[in-house]
Amino acid sequence: MAWLNMGSCTGVHTSLLCLLSLLLPLSEVSCQGPQELGVAPRFLFTHPLYNATVYENSAARTYINSEVRMGISLVLCSWEIQTKGGNSAILNREIQDSYALTVKATTKGGLEASTKVNVQVLDMNDLPPLFSPIAYSITISESTPLGTSVAQVTATDADIGCNGEFYYYFREKVENFAIHPTSGMIYLSAKLNADKKKSYDLEVFAVDRGMKPYGNNDVSSTAKISVYVERVNEYAPTMNIDVNIPSLLDKNPVYAVVTVEDLDNGLNGDIEWVSIVAGDPLEQFVVDRSAVGNEYKIKTSEPVDWDSFPYGRNLTLQAKDRGLPPKFSDFQLDREYTSTFSLRIEARDKAKKGSQRFSVTLLTVSLEDVNDCTPTFIPNIYNTRIPEDLPMGTIITWLESQDPDLGPGGQVRYNLLNSFNGMFEVHRNSGAIRLAKELDYEDQQFYNLTVQASDNGQPISLHSNSFVEVEVVDVNENLYAPYFSDIALKASVKENSRIGTSVFKVTAKDNDKGKDGDIRYSIRGVIYTTDTLDHETKDSYWLTICAADRGVVPLYGTIEIYIQVGDVNDNAPLTSDPIYHPTVMENSPKDVSVIRIQAQDLDASVSGDRLSYRITSGNPQNFFAMNPKTGKPSQMLASLWVILYLTSRQWLGQFGFEMG
Repeated sequence: MAWLNMGSCTGVHTSLLCLLSLLLPLSEVSCQGPQELGVAPRFLFTHPLYNATVYENSAARTYINSEVRMGISLVLCSWEIQTKGGNSAILNREIQDSYALTVKATTKGGLEASTKVNVQVLDMNDLPPLFSPIAYSITISESTPLGTSVAQVTATDADIGCNGEFYYYFREKVENFAIHPTSGMIYLSAKLNADKKKSYDLEVFAVDRGMKPYGNNDVSSTAKISVYVERVNEYAPTMNIDVNIPSLLDKNPVYAVVTVEDLDNGLNGDIEWVSIVAGDPLEQFVVDRSAVGNEYKIKTSEPVDWDSFPYGRNLTLQAKDRGLPPKFSDFQLDREYTSTFSLRIEARDKAKKGSQRFSVTLLTVSLEDVNDCTPTFIPNIYNTRIPEDLPMGTIITWLESQDPDLGPGGQVRYNLLNSFNGMFEVHRNSGAIRLAKELDYEDQQFYNLTVQASDNGQPISLHSNSFVEVEVVDVNENLYAPYFSDIALKASVKENSRIGTSVFKVTAKDNDKGKDGDIRYSIRGVIYTTDTLDHETKDSYWLTICAADRGVVPLYGTIEIYIQVGDVNDNAPLTSDPIYHPTVMENSPKDVSVIRIQAQDLDASVSGDRLSYRITSGNPQNFFAMNPKTGKPSQMLASLWVILYLTSRQWLGQFGFEMG
């Protein structure tokens, strides 16, 4: 509760105590009592309740704003509330957004009046978005499909309105990852390879959309994401075997040459061994690895009695890579890898005398196809950006796939598993995706289509899925930043101008259209005063004006304004001392210099030689005179001491003193 002493004097200082120990003193009150004005004693506030506003973090002695003038129904009486200077407590909307104040006024005549003031604390963009947590650590497989969401960062902002809305972006351009500006979802945008790069350190900025007069430093925060790429053993080794029938004359016969291939990189692609896992119970065969490459030769470890094996030997081989976990591959017939085999067949007799007779023929074995391969999309995931005003029927992308099977098993047809209510359609055979309905950027900016490729194989049709990420681009895409015609401007305003005085109007331009071309200013398009200016305290200001557009990711332009505070004659001259005690000898002759008064004026427009001096009181007999330009008084009469003596007795007597 605050008290106003409404006496007859003016300039009464009062103070107002509100919550959180925040002192809000009233400004000076200039009132006259009703009895002194000769009117009936009606002592009431103009309203029983006042609604006022003030911005948080306001400087000391900032006046609150009220739609109506706050005062008492007396002539020449009004009052205002301002924040108290010299107090460490400041208004903080996030802690308390309103105050209910009670103001009570009294007069010396005993009249009282009270009213209530509701003060709403307005939000300033004083808090940056805050990440929680501020550090993230994730591990993803190098085989993660493109477009997969791998992480999501979250931030909050205690400000309200556009001051509390924010967007995310990477501090530096990142090739392998992309972040959604509003959801904070991080997506994989390029293929990972643990052998080339095992980890990524990402920095995400969160910047709010409020006014930023001092740049992004005070209204942004950072989160760090450590991404570790996990090597994946994706492929199993595959073997290609060339069978050989050696001559009986070979001293170190080779029965087959095995070539092993693994599509993985690094250790996952290294072959640890190739082994005979079946068909050699007597362990008569060995696998001999070549010194270079992944080539292996099948040889015998001891002589083999081929008469005991009239139909040959059927060996089963297996290859193992060095991946974690390792993968194994068994040899099997695969038409897509090797479609034919050429076998050399030898028939030999068993002559006991003389040389044996034999003949050789070649047998070509062709493998028949079965539908064992699924269609594969090329690439794995599709990305496309299209403007929102794209005409219906326009092809936005083409699907492509391959199926190595023959016949119907290799014929591929396409289908959309989700068309977003018929917004898109795909041609069954060509894979062309067309726009079927009109787009609207304001309704939806992203579409994630699921497409399917199926073959015509029998008895079972095989299929695979892929994704088409469609981004709708605003036709008014924010391409240009706002700009000012000048680099810097100059303006002026007189000191003591009323709060709200228009100082200067700045104009920025933006070549974008729509909301991307709408401009908002950090200090307003029209610069006006928010407090009383004082030339003697500060005679000029440099302001940085920031113009921002209303794009999804706003762009900015700045200009410097130099404002000169003009001087007015608002300061009275001040003497060097408030009281002087000069002495003069009795019987001094006329025109004796007694003392020189020196004064100065803080106003810039008033110099020392423009001051004038005169004696205003205490010299009824005109014993003293003063030079109006120099301030030097002089004695006029020789009998001055008698007059001074008598004058001193008269003055001292008025104050209850006696002289001996």
